[in-house]
Amino acid sequence: MVGPSNIKPYSCPFCSEGFNTANALGTHKRSCKNRAAAHAQSYSKRKAGAEELAEGSKRAKPDDEDIEENVQVPAPLAPSPPAHLSRSGRRIKVPIARWTDVQPSSMAGLPSQITNAFPARLPSPPPPPPPDVAPPSPVAASSSNEAVWELPQDQFGVFRRYPMPQLPRRDPEERLTAVELCAAVELAQEERPDPAEYPSIRWLARSVASELPKNPHEPFETVSSYVLCNWWYNSARTKSLQDLQKLATDLRTPGFSLDDLETFNARREMKRLDNYKKQTGIFSEAAGWHETTLHLPTPYPGEKFASEADTPQFPVKGLQFRRLLEVIIAEIQDPRFAEKRHWFPHERYWNPPSAPSSSDSTQAHPASPPPPPEPIRIVTDTFNTEEMLKVQEEIRNMPRDPDDASDVEYCAVPLLLYSDSTRLANFGSASLWPVYLYIGNISKYLRSTPSSFAAQHVAYIPKLPDDIQDFYEKQYGGAAPAETLRWLKCELMQKVWEHLLNDEEFKEAYRHGTLVECADGIIRRLFPRFCTYAADYPEKVLLAAMRHLAQCPCPRCLIKMKQIHEAGTRVDYQRRAHKREDTRPWQLTINRVRRWIFEGKNMASKPSAFSKFLTEHGKDFYELFTPDLMHEFELGVWKGIFNHLLRLLVAQGNGAVQRFNERYAQMSNMPTFGRGKIRKFWHNVSRQNQLAARDYEDFLQTIMPAFEGLLNKKNCDIVADLLFELANWHALAKLRLHTSVTLELFRAATDHMYAAVRKFTRTTCKDYITVELTRESEARGRRTAALRAKKAGGQAATAAPLRPEPKTVEFRVHHTYKYHCLADYPMSIELHGPTDNTTTQIGECEHIVVKIFYDRTNKNESEKQIAAHQKRRGLLHGISDALQRAEESADQGTRGPDAVEREVRDKGKGRANPDMEVSDSDSDEDQAPFPAMYARYTMGQSRRHRVDMYNWLADNDDDPACEVCNSIPASHRNHLEIRKDVLWEHKTLKLRYTTYDMRRDQDTINPRTHPDILLLTSQDDEDDFPFAYARVIRIFHADIRYTGPGSTSKAWQHTEFLWVRWFSRDPTDTQSGFRYRRLPRITFNSDPLFGFVDPACVLRAAYIIPAWRYGVTDELLPAHSVGRADSALDYDYNAYYVCMFVDRDMFMRFLGGGVGHHGVGVSVEASRNRGVRVERKHHMAAGATQPMSSAGEDAEREGSSERGEGGEENEDEDEDEDEDEDELDPEVRFMMDPDEDDALQWGDLYEFLPDTAEDDVEDDNDDHDSEIDIDEYAAIGYPEL
Repeated sequence: MVGPSNIKPYSCPFCSEGFNTANALGTHKRSCKNRAAAHAQSYSKRKAGAEELAEGSKRAKPDDEDIEENVQVPAPLAPSPPAHLSRSGRRIKVPIARWTDVQPSSMAGLPSQITNAFPARLPSPPPPPPPDVAPPSPVAASSSNEAVWELPQDQFGVFRRYPMPQLPRRDPEERLTAVELCAAVELAQEERPDPAEYPSIRWLARSVASELPKNPHEPFETVSSYVLCNWWYNSARTKSLQDLQKLATDLRTPGFSLDDLETFNARREMKRLDNYKKQTGIFSEAAGWHETTLHLPTPYPGEKFASEADTPQFPVKGLQFRRLLEVIIAEIQDPRFAEKRHWFPHERYWNPPSAPSSSDSTQAHPASPPPPPEPIRIVTDTFNTEEMLKVQEEIRNMPRDPDDASDVEYCAVPLLLYSDSTRLANFGSASLWPVYLYIGNISKYLRSTPSSFAAQHVAYIPKLPDDIQDFYEKQYGGAAPAETLRWLKCELMQKVWEHLLNDEEFKEAYRHGTLVECADGIIRRLFPRFCTYAADYPEKVLLAAMRHLAQCPCPRCLIKMKQIHEAGTRVDYQRRAHKREDTRPWQLTINRVRRWIFEGKNMASKPSAFSKFLTEHGKDFYELFTPDLMHEFELGVWKGIFNHLLRLLVAQGNGAVQRFNERYAQMSNMPTFGRGKIRKFWHNVSRQNQLAARDYEDFLQTIMPAFEGLLNKKNCDIVADLLFELANWHALAKLRLHTSVTLELFRAATDHMYAAVRKFTRTTCKDYITVELTRESEARGRRTAALRAKKAGGQAATAAPLRPEPKTVEFRVHHTYKYHCLADYPMSIELHGPTDNTTTQIGECEHIVVKIFYDRTNKNESEKQIAAHQKRRGLLHGISDALQRAEESADQGTRGPDAVEREVRDKGKGRANPDMEVSDSDSDEDQAPFPAMYARYTMGQSRRHRVDMYNWLADNDDDPACEVCNSIPASHRNHLEIRKDVLWEHKTLKLRYTTYDMRRDQDTINPRTHPDILLLTSQDDEDDFPFAYARVIRIFHADIRYTGPGSTSKAWQHTEFLWVRWFSRDPTDTQSGFRYRRLPRITFNSDPLFGFVDPACVLRAAYIIPAWRYGVTDELLPAHSVGRADSALDYDYNAYYVCMFVDRDMFMRFLGGGVGHHGVGVSVEASRNRGVRVERKHHMAAGATQPMSSAGEDAEREGSSERGEGGEENEDEDEDEDEDEDELDPEVRFMMDPDEDDALQWGDLYEFLPDTAEDDVEDDNDDHDSEIDIDEYAAIGYPEL
């Protein structure tokens, strides 16, 4: 029995005495009187066995006691998977020992020595390709007889296609560094690349000296002053040990002297920065901050004026802004990105591998090569989208300036805008309304990080002053109504953008371009172009000059609010085709309606500032507004559905909410995953205290096991379908690299998601009467109390908030604008790139910077002070960058280019797991190898934690976890020898892998906190997912030699291996995966339980969640077993779920078709079927797990091993389905064992049926289950077995 009981769970293996805790057992074992005798007996037994094996092998012990490097070790070091058939005869997946780990193809800084960074045991990767620009050739001709240049493909099969007469003069991907190829920054060590000599950077109208100033830390007089000021501006708001360490490092800077600080004055040094007139680059004198005053017309209902000019003007002071063209020029001249800008957009294609990559899949007589696959279009960034290709074609067709030289390149500069108001403090009303500008021709991986300084602060929009009501009282004798205040807020936004866009130099550059000598020394004519504007819905309404939640609420189409609930139907797609268009008749209508405002009529809008500016350039400003994943889905649709699911649990009763919280409370003790991917959960999830978008994202990724079994079976299945479709849609929407295949899957997933929401609305939501959550009713009470206090003139301001009774709430998410927007995402990705290009999350991260600056102001006129701080930080960053370049140039002159190249080459030879000379001493220091980003894994070489095998095995003689010898073949086991019978244990293992978007990332395996791993199985597996799963128990290295058949050396080998506990697929889980909308369910394997794995064979870490619905068991291992990774638990769960949605790369491994995966795992062709859905069967096989009963739920909380049903009220509903439970259905028997009858194939089970017509508008009163919308499948009869 698991859980609290009178039986003492811990017993001594030597004397059988029982104890209540593991600590008490450990204390007793050290002094047990029977321990010595047990050790002696065990030692004698094992020694006799070893002597018998030695005699049987009839071999002499070799004299060579040294470890030989780079000697191939045969099969024993491969993973020791379960046998092909278990004791019950069920087929078990076999992990693959080797696969080709393809590396990112851009290897600048580590040129030809990349292959040396691989462990000797791994196959060498293909050599790095030549530079992309040599030798390209035109492959096709456009309609205008212009060549289309196709560049050679890289190792992944990715190539670029430039539709232009000549290739760019500089390839932006030729000198990518290791940092830019790594998702985990710690993978890329700080290398010393070949120093680049930057030419003079200037705008042609100016003359600037090309050499660095004599005082490189100008305007500071001493190095000491610069070091202190730079440390202060780059430290956190609250000082930490890291900041203290940084200060100690800075104080050792060459040139720093305490004597210089005798006259140091902080205010004076800040004044030097403010008065410094920089000539070029970011925050040059021309690109600095300016301040102006705006004047708003103040109409009043019922008051008539002859014209808008006669209306009283209200001054709004304090607009902090920077000139757009100067900001663009300063950014273009930034030397950090001189060689990384994509000046010309291109099409990017991918030739997928024709067969899965596996290094051990060889054929003696290979068949004829298959025909090459068709290239697949991929979209990764702004510079390979349809929008930018269209813009570049427009510029290319413009007449050239006759004064320009023939080699002057005409380039578009994509401008990505973002604005949103943010609170600056937790208390009070202090806020800031910044506008950020990003240049889209550099990689999003660079510009999206706040540390890159790629976000240019363009303006800080002032708020509508509080004295506006005093102005209205003085002018009209009454306060401005709420409708007038809303109009004034919109008017203020338009005035700000009119001021920014009415810059004559910017307008001229937008129209005819401007000549600029860029940071790479090439003269180009640049054409600024607005591409996207990322903002939440209230901000979009202000920018588009629309009414908030009007009859037609969408800024992109003319759909009506009452039609939004039909999203995803055929008629809905027809309505979306009616786009908003900024035509001339529409503009005249808006101008005519605007005049009514000053005639005393209703408040109406005004033309958008972007409408006036972009009309003459043929650009519809409505196309600027892209979907916003964070606000529209994570904090919109999903948050609303999550809240209603909690209301359903409240309506369900029987402690459903408490069990939901308990499951997440148990999950809070589970390991996190990755760097900021899955964080610790709150114990009371239903309370939702201070949650951010990332928290709701974590809920979506993990909620399916937590919600399982909490409602009756029918509704639980409907909710499970809904949760899977939401998670699947969200994962596709978050991808950073899309292909034409994933976009088609995304469109199908959108239809499936909409269909699941409609089914949830007309079935589950109709079965329950839901009321407000406690926090919702309390919030309504506070709002009511505040409103009463306001009406009472503040007299009741201190009154206690009301505590009203919860009121009935209906599900209304499918009637919101945010729900309507979800169908626009696939088209938006094709036009503007993946959602991480346009998400407001990037701007939210930049808000952190201004909040830090606010803490350093005196809170008076904070906008002006924040602007000054932002300028100082930019200048300090420029000085730091100049000093670094000067140091590199000096170092190059001292060492010479040969020394630099030799240093890079030596670094490239670093091993992640080198063969090291072994000594017998126990070293306390970890001999850390060079953590090359291209190595498969890294493991320490410490000999600090010694494990004596005989003593350890004697201590755990009765533990079945130690019986792992059967997992090694007998033909090899008899010839294996471990030096001195000693193993060396390690705490962590770091796995390196190439992600689906062709970047390097890493996972950390820790047996105590992050133990689960993912391995690859045979590529021709019939199951949905060719993966195996294991839980790492210990990480070891040892000195081993093998002298059996096939041995090439009798020397000791440095061997690293993992001791794992195997998972296997749950035999009752016959309907999981994308087709059935369920996560894969696994259990701990029973034959064999444990084994060994080569770390080089691990694909990456896995995130495995307990299946709480099925309870727990203590029958697999004893309570004190060393085979459990977490020693705090003395039981196992009966089942677990594999989280496919834990991050983007994991999702693409299950979906298939990842470019960076290079065919490893699920192929592209298999991924095309991921959009197919099949209705699940509701019956289960005999002996299969059933929904948990109330007794089973109590047992789950108490640690019971029993499985039951999902609630007493479920039994009546499921009686009909379970009548034939004792008779095993042939279909289910076949599904449980696919190898049982070779005559049947998986394809025989289902056939495609013609599409059935669906009503455009579904009947909300239809309570029956509906068919899915697209690619409908139905089960047909099965032949007799």
